[in-house]
Amino acid sequence: MMNHVRKPLLSRCALAAVLLLGCYFYGQMACARPTQEDIKAYGELYKASVIRSIRFADQVDPDESIREEIFLEAELAKKAEKEGVTTDPLLQADIRYYQTQEILSAWLEKRLPQDAVTTTEVEQFYREHRTDFTTTEMVKFRHIFFMVPQGEEKVESEKLAQARRVKEKLDAGEDFGLLAAEFSDLASAKRNKGLVGPEKLSRLNPAIQDALRRLKPGEISEPVRTRYGWEILQLVERIPERVRPLGEVHDEIRNQLRRNKALELQDRLSSEVKHRFPAQINDTLLETSPPLPRQEWVFAVAGTTHTVETALADAYACWAYHDIADEVARLRAALPRLILTAQLLAAARTEGILTNAHLQAKLRFISNRLTAERYWRNLRPKKEPTEKELRDHHAENPDIFRTPPEAKGVLFVWQMDKLADGTTQSGAFLRESLRRKVEALRAQAVKGELTRDALREAADQTQELDWFREGPHGYFFDKAFFSVPAQSYTPVFPHRDGYAFGWVEARKDPQRIPFDECREWVRRRLVNIWADQEREKLLEEILSRYARLQQ
Repeated sequence: MMNHVRKPLLSRCALAAVLLLGCYFYGQMACARPTQEDIKAYGELYKASVIRSIRFADQVDPDESIREEIFLEAELAKKAEKEGVTTDPLLQADIRYYQTQEILSAWLEKRLPQDAVTTTEVEQFYREHRTDFTTTEMVKFRHIFFMVPQGEEKVESEKLAQARRVKEKLDAGEDFGLLAAEFSDLASAKRNKGLVGPEKLSRLNPAIQDALRRLKPGEISEPVRTRYGWEILQLVERIPERVRPLGEVHDEIRNQLRRNKALELQDRLSSEVKHRFPAQINDTLLETSPPLPRQEWVFAVAGTTHTVETALADAYACWAYHDIADEVARLRAALPRLILTAQLLAAARTEGILTNAHLQAKLRFISNRLTAERYWRNLRPKKEPTEKELRDHHAENPDIFRTPPEAKGVLFVWQMDKLADGTTQSGAFLRESLRRKVEALRAQAVKGELTRDALREAADQTQELDWFREGPHGYFFDKAFFSVPAQSYTPVFPHRDGYAFGWVEARKDPQRIPFDECREWVRRRLVNIWADQEREKLLEEILSRYARLQQ
């Protein structure tokens, strides 16, 4: 939930000095209601994946969700500043990184003529990439989740009974979202009322897919058993697969083509800015053995000097030099990109791009968002749990602190490319043909008509599996191997570009881990639970304050 995505806009240059305009505005949005221009600027950053919402906002009015988010981030950023979080050089480098992308993007957009992309170019791109605008089937739904630890038959029956009681309440007309917040075993349900999506239907658990396909919007399913427990589903919206028409994607294509031309423009401007804003480099420093003095200057552009500390942080922020351990070698490798970024920024500042109010709002939101995220992510309880609290938590959660199940056996794999014989049949036809073939072989093996040695001969690939744990091999693999008893064949399941099934030679059931062997695991889990509670309390406090200010 607390992630942000690096925007692939321009070059992945590390950052030189940028005016951290956002720092000045930390508390401003707490005092004034965000304007429509603010909402537009924040929405553009969100749509481009530069920033992500700190919480899942389930609001009827999207603009109001953005207003709350702007207020929340500004308040968290103020708290971060008071507690010294903003002094972290890596945080400041990360802020500079994203702000720089927006500054250079705005500058290049200003440089490009309005008619840089013609209608003919947009139409041609659409014709050539029509399949790229085909949307997959999406669903938006609510769910109430009742967790059942594996092998816990008593809990199984209790949770199913609870799910049926909740279903009776739903049938009687009670609100699904409120019941999700009350009964769901997912902590997030208290915030989002069990809402999921829009999400690609194909990415969901197969049992969930089947249930949602049978529902019409507004309808509620019977309890559905998945790998982790029971779920009750309510379909909110179904968005069918379709090819988006040109009129719907015209601006999207135009903007993409403009970005492509902006990149070409940046390449042309790079040589120009090198002459307009020549760099000075501290060659003497770069001949020094590490560690380097952090406040010594490395290079200067347009009267701004960049220290060792700043340059190393900026190199780290662009994700390109992590594998260079020696800091002098890392600076030497990063220096061309750091300098070019500083030169491009100097040109943008000289041409007055920072006076743009829309851009200033974006810079402020980037600063607040990343600062708030750092504070939010690192929030910890005010005290450490006592030994008694740790032991009590271990005793109250026997289904958590235990070993995963293990199994050993043989995996038999058949691949699509081995079935394809040069015919022109479609991939879907070949896949279905392969599935039927593998199902038939499994049926023969179950009846004893095929030995495991014969299966080894028939399979495209055979893998002897020594004791392995549930988890690392993926959902379909685990569902197959850990849903059948020892000395039996698994169901057929998808495996890379083909199908497979296995022979389970032996299994080990989960075993409870003694407290002394998992004390640190218990501590981390309890601390994380308390931290989530701190976040929930803080979130409620800030949003309540926002609501009072709007009255």
